[in-house]
Amino acid sequence: MPPSQSAQLAAAAAAGVGLGIIATLSFQRGARREPDEDDEDDHGAARARVWRSIGGAVTAAQLYVGDKLGLYASLKFLCETAYAATPEDLAFHANIDERWAREWLAQQAAAGFVKLLPGTGDSRLRFRLKRAYADVLADPNHEEYDISLVRMVPALVQRARTALPEAFRSGRGVAYDDEDISRAIDDAHAKHIRLVLLPVVLGKLGSIVGRLERGGAIADLGCGGGNLVIALARRFPLAKVVGFEVSDTALAVARKRLAVRDRAHRLRPSSRRVDGVGLTRRSFTQAAKLPNASVVDARETPMGAAGPFDLVTTYDVLHDAPKPEQLVEEAAAALAPSGVWLLGDMAARDGVRENVEQHPGAATMYAFSTCLCMACALSEPGGRGLGTLGFSERVAREMVLGRGLFTECRVLHEADNTRWFEVTR
Repeated sequence: MPPSQSAQLAAAAAAGVGLGIIATLSFQRGARREPDEDDEDDHGAARARVWRSIGGAVTAAQLYVGDKLGLYASLKFLCETAYAATPEDLAFHANIDERWAREWLAQQAAAGFVKLLPGTGDSRLRFRLKRAYADVLADPNHEEYDISLVRMVPALVQRARTALPEAFRSGRGVAYDDEDISRAIDDAHAKHIRLVLLPVVLGKLGSIVGRLERGGAIADLGCGGGNLVIALARRFPLAKVVGFEVSDTALAVARKRLAVRDRAHRLRPSSRRVDGVGLTRRSFTQAAKLPNASVVDARETPMGAAGPFDLVTTYDVLHDAPKPEQLVEEAAAALAPSGVWLLGDMAARDGVRENVEQHPGAATMYAFSTCLCMACALSEPGGRGLGTLGFSERVAREMVLGRGLFTECRVLHEADNTRWFEVTR
């Protein structure tokens, strides 16, 4: 891969390879932007909107702490065994201070995440984490689990404080390789791969699936922490699956996931995080015995030179890339003449007006874009700067078909704010 291609792929990879599942955040589901008030002098409405935003930010910080310290997992256990928990119960089980447990539980009850059970005074406060919230906040293997992206909120706020003011003034974005952000997005992507990509999207690809079941080769361009590489290697055990990545942090995580396969059989499934890479013990089992899977540094082994591949996948990379057109060329160079490029990116509307007026998560998406996606996409001189909601169907077709490298780009499926394209020659 030429140096310029390596650098711009690195910028996209450093962003955790995109934000394809942001809109599955529970507070965002089904919540459309409120219409603008006609009264330009309603100061009460203006202040209320500001304070709702402040409240959302600091509540997200409490979600982050609860997830990081395992407080939701502790509450889930306590409520399953004793229906409810006191601050003393939570403090003992989670190994935290009781005063801090009480204040955190009070905030969570006021925010609606836990329920304060009826009583008199504060002599014996009892809190319950309802089953639905336990599934969303505390069970990584449940299909409704949806707290992963909270893990990157503090890092994004820190970027707003330290890096974005100069970026706004200069026009030059900021690339990075932040561990919290990369792992948060990686965990969220794993859910989409398991619930949408494998059971639904692959089934719409047609004959290529049968070909890969008999053998062949697959490349994942911008593989991040290797979730998709592992999933495809398990789905197609006779095919060779290679992930191409340039982020050192992502490469380390992906290689560690693949390296543990030889000892996976010694570990029982569990939801505990182990080995410092955000893996669950079930993840070890899922990564077991995959001699057909590997990840390589795309700076040393260009994907185009390693082909041809029957299937190339790219999951939430292009809208983060400073020069996405170069990645289109890279995919074309690596793909076999009869191969398929499975391209997944944000399910954006076409342009600012359509996104603001029609996209239910536009406020969150544009905020993530300035903090993360557009910042990466403008991190090189002349960067395209697509941003989180910049890769619409129109932009995708213009970019993919306009260079004469492919002849068809059709939408296969949309779910979880991700749009999947089938691209062929």
